[in-house]
Amino acid sequence: MAKERAVMVTTAHRGVFFGYAKETGGKTIKLRAARCCVYWPAENKGFLGLANTGPLSGAKVGPAADLELRDITSVAECTPAAVKAWEKSPSPSPEHHAGAIPRISGYGDGDGYGYGDGSYWRSCIKYFAAKWSAAQRKRLSELGRAKAKIAYWRSDESGRPANGGRADPVKAGDIQKVNGPLNLCHSGTLHATLIPLKWKGERWWIVALKGEVVGDDEKYGALEREIIGECL
Repeated sequence: MAKERAVMVTTAHRGVFFGYAKETGGKTIKLRAARCCVYWPAENKGFLGLANTGPLSGAKVGPAADLELRDITSVAECTPAAVKAWEKSPSPSPEHHAGAIPRISGYGDGDGYGYGDGSYWRSCIKYFAAKWSAAQRKRLSELGRAKAKIAYWRSDESGRPANGGRADPVKAGDIQKVNGPLNLCHSGTLHATLIPLKWKGERWWIVALKGEVVGDDEKYGALEREIIGECL
């Protein structure tokens, strides 16, 4: 049986992932405890720096998930120093033990960024919510049970829209409503995404779209949006 190795894997969709693999041949690789690097600073000197030194200060790395990657373009061996840096970023939550890592399959995307697909980012929501108040976590559960679309929304530093449109700054607990019409590319529609790295904005929020929802993981639209809490 092949020995498990610590590797950094890139895909044709320009995703960048760290994890542990036994087999690294072919176009599909299974990674244990995979982490997606969604942003790395210039000091990393490109994506291969992530295999040499690991994510440096300022990098943004998602939580761990057992992951099947497709359309592989490269596999790099990670140095012991890089492995240590990857394992420290992000800090494990109390749920990060062998039985609690979600299992997903998907793709990544990015250039200096690794987008990850909607399944990956959906699995991250509970980790971002772990730092919230009990009331916020309860509200997240309530909205999930009510079948609201739970997703991300990015704002500028002040909490205003960063990808078009005008609105007052938001805070956790705000409920926004518009008259429509409901049209994904219309300024009268409230948006959210499950691929947040596709969009601009200094601040990241977990939101719930209520009522009729249109669109796909890249861009959803609705006429009512509740701001549940902030993640970045």
